[in-house]
Amino acid sequence: YQSIDRLRNRFRCQDGEYRLMEWRCRRHGDWIYAVARDITDLGEIEKALQESEARYRSVVTSMSEGIVVHGKDGAIVTCNRAAERILGLTQEQMKGLTSVDPRWRAIHEDGSPFPGETHPAMVTLQTGKSVS
Repeated sequence: YQSIDRLRNRFRCQDGEYRLMEWRCRRHGDWIYAVARDITDLGEIEKALQESEARYRSVVTSMSEGIVVHGKDGAIVTCNRAAERILGLTQEQMKGLTSVDPRWRAIHEDGSPFPGETHPAMVTLQTGKSVS
């Protein structure tokens, strides 16, 4: 018993148009069962998504403002170079940390403590509402 999942190829139609096909094949004894589906639109959507992600990365990378991305659990997933410069940590050093980590020792502009649980990212994750 063998199978091939998600084999993709271009298929030329009678009208000369090319379509992107995705195949799933399974062998059972002397028989091979194959199912194909037209994923041309999906391919175009994936390409558009890749282009959009490239534009996003370009904008975020070139910003002078620091951007830190948190996962659902509050852990830092990624950041841009400006955030590394501002916070004095590399992306690898920040990954997995949360705003409630006591090592941050964050303070407000007036010098008073800035508890991690009141950090805008944590408040947004807890309430689902944006915080300015």
